[in-house]
Amino acid sequence: MIEIQQQPDRLPGRLLAGLAAALTASVIAGAIAAYLISPRRIGDAHRHLVDEVNAIEMTPFSGAAQGEQRAAGERAWLDSYGWIDREHGIVHIPIERAIDLVVDQQRGRR
Repeated sequence: MIEIQQQPDRLPGRLLAGLAAALTASVIAGAIAAYLISPRRIGDAHRHLVDEVNAIEMTPFSGAAQGEQRAAGERAWLDSYGWIDREHGIVHIPIERAIDLVVDQQRGRR
């Protein structure tokens, strides 16, 4: 009969202590590195953050109003009749009417 021997149920204390010490040293080194690369004055950091937030918040609001006005003007042009070139007899018509004319032309109704 073959006898199977099991390894002892013990955790290697020195290995675990070494790993814990290495982890602790890594955390401390990371904290020191973060402190050294971060802004040392909270006032300067706060002032920079406020300037950045103001630049971000103010720009889109003024641009959005201009975009809405432009879109409204373009939509009004798409819904109107008018001359493009009077000499050559070129006009523009509302987009919906133009679509209907093209569909009718494709169907052969003209």
